[in-house]
Amino acid sequence: MKKTVRLAGIAYESLVNGPGIRRVFFAQGCKHNCKGCFNPETHSFDKGIVLEIDKLIKDVLENPMITGVTFSGGDPIEQAHSFSYMAKILKNKGLNIWCYTGYTFEKLLDKMKENKDIRELLNNIDVLVDGKFEINNKKEELKFRGSSNQRIIDVPKSLENDKIVLSDGGYIVSDLIASGCPINTDRRKQLFDMTLKSFGIENKNDELQTEANSSNFAIKKHNIIQAMLSIHDLFYTTTPVSSRIFADDVSSWLDCNNIRNITQAKFTGKSGFDYVYDFVIPKSQNDNHDRFIKAVNTLTNEKVKNLAFSWLDISEARSVEAKAYTFINDKNKIQQDAIAALKTYNINPVLWSNRDKILKELSA
Repeated sequence: MKKTVRLAGIAYESLVNGPGIRRVFFAQGCKHNCKGCFNPETHSFDKGIVLEIDKLIKDVLENPMITGVTFSGGDPIEQAHSFSYMAKILKNKGLNIWCYTGYTFEKLLDKMKENKDIRELLNNIDVLVDGKFEINNKKEELKFRGSSNQRIIDVPKSLENDKIVLSDGGYIVSDLIASGCPINTDRRKQLFDMTLKSFGIENKNDELQTEANSSNFAIKKHNIIQAMLSIHDLFYTTTPVSSRIFADDVSSWLDCNNIRNITQAKFTGKSGFDYVYDFVIPKSQNDNHDRFIKAVNTLTNEKVKNLAFSWLDISEARSVEAKAYTFINDKNKIQQDAIAALKTYNINPVLWSNRDKILKELSA
């Protein structure tokens, strides 16, 4: 008997459902009914179209452009028998397999004890993006996820270690390469490794990873997100301007003006989260303020939220007199409301083109 699967649709060459060029199969049927779901038409278990799996596999393998396959939905877990069969064959052919589900990884670990199809599916996928879509946690800038509660999980390592292995799915390194800024110089590698180390994140085969358990999950998730944001802002990703590192430009400017500073200074906030400031200029005889500096390549409203929260969160780890500065690469587009928001939280915005205007203040 031919194996079949009920699908809502197919994206034949997608760039937004995992790294590389991917074939995406959207499962028909979902029990979660998330408010604001992107694909509400996939919820019904009676709609869609029933297709032969072997024909779908054959079509994937005949396209040399495809580097991976993603199961989305709907929820593929509701058809675990069909998708596990497809995943096993495609994975054995060398394709990278991603799966989206509204269930949490922990819930699936419980289900797989009694459901061999779910167990078989988990054993043959590389990355699981888990959790319901939560409209209140929706963030446009999230890569490969709809809301911030969802996790990108390295399934083989998580099953092997009996821990949740959080991963960026290889996005950061591949995005830097695509943007013309590979980690191919000693200086870039040093900054890249230093940033990861400061957040307790490892680089394994060009994937950012960290292990978590139920007791430290929130902090581990925070750390990998902060590491991704920090690396993104650390490097120039606009090749027409330059493929140099913006933070390195700030460092050079400070050094050229003989401004003594501490680089990559780490502070732990009241929340228990860690934050890394690119530069801290210690207080001196002429100025009783420690000056905290973050170098930001692209200033967005989301970045302002992170800067404001970190500054407030470390209030007990810094002196009351300390001042915060954000150096902004104004060769990139700047949202003026973001500038105003920084000032609201007593963070001094410094446009790179106007940096010499605060030279005296920082040199004191």
